[in-house]
Amino acid sequence: MSARDPSGWSDAPAPDAPDSIASELASRIAAPPAVPDEPIDWAALAATWQREAEVRGPGAEAAVLLCEAARIHEEELREPRVALALARRAAEADPTYRPGLRAARRLAGDAGDHALVASLLAAEEALTLEPAARGELSLARSRALAAAGRPEAARQA
Repeated sequence: MSARDPSGWSDAPAPDAPDSIASELASRIAAPPAVPDEPIDWAALAATWQREAEVRGPGAEAAVLLCEAARIHEEELREPRVALALARRAAEADPTYRPGLRAARRLAGDAGDHALVASLLAAEEALTLEPAARGELSLARSRALAAAGRPEAARQA
């Protein structure tokens, strides 16, 4: 209880109370970082996300789960073909989910599938309202179509 506030609800700490936040912070700094006892089974985690996406059906939730499974296959398991297949599924599950479209586009570009890149750019362009951004996407789609061996389609894009 504070001398100024007889109710005991004062925000000011009692003069002899230790600074609990500072002591907690000091103990956290001194502690070693937390490391899991066992390594993460990335393949099992990715499979779990895939099964959960199947249960949820088409939509934003499935797209998010499939994107995460794709990320695991790309970054942790080093399986870019599987990652691309999952990213494509994410884009199909929710064609308005931009991170899914972008992940699929990036992976397709890495795989040299320029026709798929162009298709994904067209989908993202359809979602984009800002004229400057639409123009950039259209130019990128035109370049992807040219790289895919479709110069006539590239000129029309």
